[in-house]
Amino acid sequence: MDTDVEGGENGRRIRVVNGLQATSTPSGGIFAESEWAGLLTDLSLPPRQSQIVRLLFAGCSDKQTAGKLGISVPTVRTHLRRLFS
Repeated sequence: MDTDVEGGENGRRIRVVNGLQATSTPSGGIFAESEWAGLLTDLSLPPRQSQIVRLLFAGCSDKQTAGKLGISVPTVRTHLRRLFS
């Protein structure tokens, strides 16, 4: 069961899906631009992996990510393996 609740912290929308809670910014993303900048700086990711992380958090599949970035699905999966290793 999905439930959306308005008025979370800093205008974020709170979504509960099957008992798991996620929040999104008013623009629909999980992180605000300033939060992304800080997160990506802290993680020291290469530019391509940063793009893949953003698309992953936006809910894109491997195939969608590959299409948006103009790379193959195996390349996306290689980046994901490296991110999670």
